[in-house]
Amino acid sequence: MANYLFQNRDFGITELGIYLLRNGYNYKTLPFSDISSVEITRGNVLKNRMLLIIIGSGMLLFACYHFFRIYIFFNTAVGESFNVEEILIPFSLLTLGTYILYASFKQELILKVCAGQQFKFSIKDLDTVELTSYLKQKAKLVN
Repeated sequence: MANYLFQNRDFGITELGIYLLRNGYNYKTLPFSDISSVEITRGNVLKNRMLLIIIGSGMLLFACYHFFRIYIFFNTAVGESFNVEEILIPFSLLTLGTYILYASFKQELILKVCAGQQFKFSIKDLDTVELTSYLKQKAKLVN
């Protein structure tokens, strides 16, 4: 393994370029000469964000529908049986749907690298001041 100046679980940076990592091992190298632009900004790292928003909203709507049915059941039914699962399933859907929506709207510092195609990496655990000054020297940093 190479000694990286900056590293997290998705990428590493040396004097030669940016290394894309999987499980700590390089699977693709982007030399600084091939990189057209680098930008540090706040954004979303998730790739299928709209799909997650639709799934999370669907879970919340389904949970609200079931909670409304439970409310109607307790206000109108007399002497009928009721299972605990009828409360646990909508509650778990409500919790999971809320988390999915939170994750899809969560904004963090990201590094956008354009080298033929665009790559986005989270840099929340790196020192952004040192990373910014280094990328201004080596690559075409936009901001």
